[in-house]
Formats: sequence, structure tokens, C-alpha cells
Amino acid sequence: MKKILGFAAALITLLCGGCTNDDEVRVMPEFNYSDHTVTLSRAEGSSFTALIATTESVVHAEFDCEWLAVDVNTRRAVFTATQTNEGSETRTTQVTLRAGEFVEQVTVNQSAVDEEGGLKVGDPTDDGLGMIFWVDPSNRSIGKAVSLARLEGKPFELTMKAHGAESRVDGLANTALYTEHTAEEAAGYCTAMGEGWYLPAVNELNELFDAYNGIGHEDPSFVAATIETLTDPEKMARAAFDKMLTDLGGTVIDATTSGNGQSYWSSTEYDDQNVYGVRVGKYLQDKWKKSGTARFVRCVRRVGNYLPPEEPATLTLSAQTLALEAAAGSTASVTATTNKELTTLAVTLADASWLAFEIADATITFRALSDNETGNARSTTATVTAGSGDNTASVTLTVSQAKLITVDPWQVGDIVPDADGLKGGIVFWVDPADGTRAKIVSLDRSEKIAWGADDVRFDLSDADGAVNSAKIAEHEQAATCTALAWCTARGEGWYLPSKNELTDLFDLYNGCHSGDGFTNANTEAISDAEKAQRDKIEKLFIDAGGDPLNGTTDTYGSASTGAGDSYWASNEKSSGADQAFYVRFGKFSNGSPAAKTSASRYVRAMRVVEKTN
Repeated sequence: MKKILGFAAALITLLCGGCTNDDEVRVMPEFNYSDHTVTLSRAEGSSFTALIATTESVVHAEFDCEWLAVDVNTRRAVFTATQTNEGSETRTTQVTLRAGEFVEQVTVNQSAVDEEGGLKVGDPTDDGLGMIFWVDPSNRSIGKAVSLARLEGKPFELTMKAHGAESRVDGLANTALYTEHTAEEAAGYCTAMGEGWYLPAVNELNELFDAYNGIGHEDPSFVAATIETLTDPEKMARAAFDKMLTDLGGTVIDATTSGNGQSYWSSTEYDDQNVYGVRVGKYLQDKWKKSGTARFVRCVRRVGNYLPPEEPATLTLSAQTLALEAAAGSTASVTATTNKELTTLAVTLADASWLAFEIADATITFRALSDNETGNARSTTATVTAGSGDNTASVTLTVSQAKLITVDPWQVGDIVPDADGLKGGIVFWVDPADGTRAKIVSLDRSEKIAWGADDVRFDLSDADGAVNSAKIAEHEQAATCTALAWCTARGEGWYLPSKNELTDLFDLYNGCHSGDGFTNANTEAISDAEKAQRDKIEKLFIDAGGDPLNGTTDTYGSASTGAGDSYWASNEKSSGADQAFYVRFGKFSNGSPAAKTSASRYVRAMRVVEKTN
């Protein structure tokens, strides 16, 4: 009997539900796929489930077979044997998949005898404590089992320390490094189960998740979703896996029915305080505190002559960016950390015309081959790799070279005089990659004024005040922003600074706004070092005929008292139209907004200045 069944999408990954075939059939969105064979066992009811996805609007399945049923919807196809194969030979039928102009054939076999020998997913372990969840496709006598029982949510260990358990693939080796652990701690729970049981490494937990979920977490079609929004095939795969566990007297992998789901500890350490784990609801691999957080434990045991794969390559660099000086021969170095032999370190330059490198043990030194006379800073990327063959890791960093400067670069504190109808100011920031480019802040400041534009939202969030100011200027209500108007009245290029730029100015003024030595106190209570730095900067402004940054008299900042003066920034509050941010220059603050029209703050303008070689 010929049957034609329609479904929207195409086969990408086959899941085994009650059968023993680990093969995959992949039908990509263009409807090309590998592995055209589905094998069912001889028993009636044996089934194979296929996940579905395609760019085509309709796909048809055509077959002519009395012992096969195909149940499909828009997300999956289930091939089911409707009869037991009583014959002495495997029987076969063809299923034709049609999607638009694409046609592919799937061969469906039903075995004549049950597979003898070899491990099967769902088999119990010989000690009755676990269930096979992974079988080596090339040797079915080799596999891994997961414990039927689990340790309910507990801390990883009570006394945190580093054990050197860094393998991502060998949980047995990791677990051996955890000594004197009680059965209430993760590693101790597994070793207490008996010989061969161990706390899985993080990649082994990922293998368990993939077996449980039915589609691998690294599959391009996989999307981590909360439990209630999983695809039907994933729900089916999880239910089938949990049923195999519970049929053997075990507990389910994830006992929740909604939300992000439950998480399991691995044996792979991140550092002395943290260890990796995997969430099996909405998939997540992360590191968690060993103590103070509670996760579940599921143990693993090897079956047969299993050998762990090669350790995945790891690579980190001490910096992601390097800056070279403008002259030929200037150098900068980065240190590589990897679990592979240092002799495997290699570097590929995107542009080798002006840059070279040398590798000495774990140090990679980059060297400029020529003066940078391009008139601008130049940069390129360097891709660093470690490992060999298919097992490599790579990190890309950016290497820049400053432009050659033939004029004296700007210096913080330089006075820029009035010129060409533009007000002058003081240099407070110099581009670290280009000493001919700087920012100046106005010597004077406004009276206390409103920001303006109370009922207008400009959506201002950029770290560059010039960008924010341009956005205001383009708005039909630009004239209502009184703070910007004070700045632009100074001439072309002047703008209302962002809170980031005002913070940069505060850092120069105070010496810092975080870290050692920063007090964040009222002006009379700051440290002597902060007072000295504020005096120095206030003197620059006053000697140049400007207004102090903090204070309304000719006294310097250290002589002021109270929380200090505040300056409007160009950034708005993330919601609403009635508030903008300010930065306070006494007791520092840059995270508070104020009402645009009912509050009054000072305004200080800024402008970019450049020198030409």
C-alpha cells in the first residue's frame, strides 16, 4: 500500500528510541544528507525517530510497505515496525523523501534476528548500578555507563582547594586526584559506589547531555531552550532516556518540568575555587563555586577497553591587543599558556608587510619592520595556534603601530588658546595610539543650568559625547537642550561630553576613581594624595584664567568641602525622557541621573584637537 505523508521540514539528526542503531541520517536545509539507512530491530514496535528541519514549505514521504508505519509532524518523523520479522533474513523497503525539486532515498531495514553481543544503550551494568548511555560505534564492546542513582543537590566539596584535576575528557584520572572526600561530596560519592565508578569530566557530562537530549549541543540545529519550549523530538528523546533509567530502578536525569532545569558537577576544575558543570535542562556549560552552590552528581563507569581521547587543546594569551611604537624595530610581547607542547605554537599574520614575530618558549614577540609613515596608526591581526592536526586551539589578537609623529605630541595640561573664533581649553586626554590627537575641556564652565528637553527622549547612550551631541542636534527639538546649546555656542566642534569622558576628566583631576588610594569621600575627607592631585589640576585651570573644576572661588579642590560640584553628561537614563546623567567632582558619582529641567548642574564643554605632521 503506497502511503504519502506530508511534513514541513527535512531530516537533520536521527535519534534512536528503542533501537540499537547509532547511525545518523542528515538532511540539511538544502536536502542533502549522508547515511541513508535506518535499521529497526525484528520486534513489532521497534522505532526510529528523526528530527526535521528544512527551508522547503512541504516535504513528502512516500513508501509501499505493510510492515512499516511512518508518523510525521512538522518537527519529526517516526519510523515504526508494525509487525515482527518472523523471517530468516533482514527485510528492506525504500522511503522516498521529496522536498520541492529535491529527492532522496532512505533505506529502512528490519533485522531478522535480534543483534547478538555488543552493548546497547539502555543495558544495565553488570553490578546493577548503572545503565549504558554511550556505545563506541566502531567497537560495540566498548561503552560508558551512567549511574542509576544520583546525589541530590550538594556543594562540590566542603573544603575548597586545587587538586590539579584539569582534564576535560578523563574523569577517571581527575577523580583519582580527589582524595579523602566524603560520600556527601561529589568525587567521594562516585568513588563510594565501587570499583570503576568516577565523577565524569566536563566533556563526558556533555556526552551524557547529548545522549539524553537526542541532538548534540554542538549541532548547528541545536538551540538551548527552557524545558517547556523544547522541540517535540527533544522532549521525546528525554522521555525515552528517562524511561530506560526508571525501568531499571533509577532516577530521571532532570526532575523539573519547566524553567532552566537542573545542573550536574563535573570533575574538571577551573581553579581552586570553581569547577565546571553542565545544566541539563536549558543547556549550559559553566563554572560554579565549589562551596556555597548546590548541584547534582551523576557518576560514570567505563565498560570494555575504553581509552579516553586526546585532551582538547587549550590556549590563552596574556593580552588581546598589543601596541608598538612608531619607529622600526619597536617590539611588544605576549605570553601564551597552553596544555600542548610549546613547540606547536604558531603564528599567522594577516599583514606581514610591516610586522614580524619571534617565538621563544611561551613568549611571542612582535617587531615593527618599518617606521609607520602612513599618517595614521596601522594595525593587523595575528592568529596564534597551539596543538597539531585536528586538535588545535587558536586565539586572535590585534597588533597596532602608532603613526610616526614629526611634531611634538600633545601633553596632558597643554593650554590650547582661542583661535579662529573657537574657545580654547586644556588637554585632559591624549590618544595613546596617536599623540597628535587629543581632547580638550573648556577652561570656563556654565552657571548652574537645567539640561533641558524634559519631554523629549533622544536615546543617548554612546560613550562618545560628540556622537550624542550630533544626535541631539539632528532632532527637531534640539533647541530645547540648554546644556548642549551652551557647548555649541563656543564654536564648531564643541560638544556636551558623555559621562565616560567626564569620568576620564575626573580621573585626571583626582588621580583615580577606583582601586588603591581612592576614598570617594567628601572633598575635605579625601586622602592627601588626592588633595595634592586636585590642587595641581585646579591650579592649571585657574592659572590659565579658567574656573575651578570643584568649587566656586579661587581656592583649589582640596580647600573645598562637601560632596562637590556636578556636571551634566550627554547620556540619558535608559528609560523615560525626563532624566539625564551627571558626574560629581567632589565625592565622585557617575551613575545617578537627575531631572532634565527641574535639576541644575554645571556644564563643561569638550572638543577634539589634532596636530598635523
